[in-house]
Amino acid sequence: MALYTSLRIPKIFSRALCQAGGYEYWGYEGVVVDLARHLPVPPVRLWLDCGRMDFLLDANRKMQALLQEKGYDMAYKENGGAHNYATWRDSLWRGLEYLFPA
Repeated sequence: MALYTSLRIPKIFSRALCQAGGYEYWGYEGVVVDLARHLPVPPVRLWLDCGRMDFLLDANRKMQALLQEKGYDMAYKENGGAHNYATWRDSLWRGLEYLFPA
């Protein structure tokens, strides 16, 4: 939802921190994929991360490649975690530092 909201309302949500985003389920792409694919690139800054043991890893890699290909201002990191709160907690600070540099 963070990426979706940022793409839909970039004047209000110009930064998005996306952890283990749900961009695709059971082979079906979510609407956020269409937004990223077809909308003009808005002036947003994005952070995406996902654990290498997360069941959403492939979908996150596809989204990262799409956003990079389109020229978004973004960073993507993978960590050693899974789809759980401990993984998100441990990587949250990296995304916040990227989106809100000192």
